Amino acid sequence: MLFSRSFRLLSINPIFLYSVAYGGAATFLKSFGFIISLWLAKSLSVEEYANYGLYYALQMGLATFATAGIIESVIGVLREYQSPVVRRRIFGAANYIFFLVSIVFIFLIFGVCWTLYQPKNNTYITIIVVLLAGYLSAFYTMQASLVRLEENHFASLCFSFFVPLVGLFGSLLFFLLLNTVFSFFLGAVFGLFLSLMILLFFRVGFYNITTHLKEIVPIFLRIIPFVGIAFLGWLSGYGNNYFISALFDASEVAKFTFVFTLSSIIQLVASSLNQVWSPRFFRMVFEQEGLAVEKKNRKFFRFQGILMGGTGGILIIIFPAVIDMLGGNLNAYQGMQVELLIMFTGYVITSPFWHCQNYFLVHDKGRDFMTVVFNTSLIGIIIWLFLMWALGSLGIYLGFLVQMLVRSLGAVVGAKKHWSILIAWEGLLIGILVLGIGLLISTKYL
Repeated sequence: MLFSRSFRLLSINPIFLYSVAYGGAATFLKSFGFIISLWLAKSLSVEEYANYGLYYALQMGLATFATAGIIESVIGVLREYQSPVVRRRIFGAANYIFFLVSIVFIFLIFGVCWTLYQPKNNTYITIIVVLLAGYLSAFYTMQASLVRLEENHFASLCFSFFVPLVGLFGSLLFFLLLNTVFSFFLGAVFGLFLSLMILLFFRVGFYNITTHLKEIVPIFLRIIPFVGIAFLGWLSGYGNNYFISALFDASEVAKFTFVFTLSSIIQLVASSLNQVWSPRFFRMVFEQEGLAVEKKNRKFFRFQGILMGGTGGILIIIFPAVIDMLGGNLNAYQGMQVELLIMFTGYVITSPFWHCQNYFLVHDKGRDFMTVVFNTSLIGIIIWLFLMWALGSLGIYLGFLVQMLVRSLGAVVGAKKHWSILIAWEGLLIGILVLGIGLLISTKYL
């Protein structure tokens, strides 16, 4: 009896193990990437760090646009075709579309950069390297998603963890040797390419290509709306650096890049919680009565709002001391506690958006959810631009906050048309209050 019970305890569900592995890998990569970004801010001048922010936005833009909607479209097509042979053809068509879309966006982005900025020779080379890094990032993301659809989780982890980790080490090594923004992205290209070649050598991944229109057209038609949403999502993040660059000087680009990167800690807290809670919620919806599920749901998101606020409050309190301790060019970002408070608040009030998102997904209303995301993102970006124009540099951060508020309100209004959702407003208020206390302690008592 005792042996049998012990054996059952050791027989952990593989799905649970892979879920932990995915969550742990994502957390480690984001943490490592954050440390590197902090080090860059310390090592680079304000102008150089601003250039890094603009180039990084380009890399993220290509990585986002090149993969936009492809996997979601493949999932939709696979519902109609389940035979292994057809599945392989569909995956091959996805690879082919990815290649075509990537090439189009590489030339489009390069053309826009060339037209708007008339870059010099060294900038011209840097843009090419950045776009190569973006393409390789998109490629490993695409491969990780494809093999995950076949439930090959080991291969998926190789692409989603091993490849970007080697890319980060490559960036780190090259920057140590040359200490330039260009070397950082060149190292990323070297690391990403090397790791992908290793996986190709061991035949990890799916590299077949299908050019038959029967498989290509259904996927291609489905990805069009996703590209628009991806573009707005990019503008809502690092892509906004280009608006800031057009309206303000380089120092504001550097400051936003720094604060936005630091704010990713709050997003990491929320994402980690969501990764644990969402699968449980998806199961409970079909096992328990609706009101009972929503009470538990509300309790979770109340906790999430408070935890995000608490984490942000601690970061605001220790921010001045950490900047003083690390020194270097980080001193240029000293005294930005108010901006941090505004950005952190933006993430805290996004909790209702994630609350509602789970309902849209579990009830197969993805199209309705896409409409909400598109409309609220477009409205939010317009308001953001207006606030930057009207309020100056403070509008950069208030615009982000208002955009997140619009997104959450839109999701709540859309979700309440279908379900009786109980938003944990008190969790948001407590989280924001804790952020305010953190700012008070940081500015008045330290």
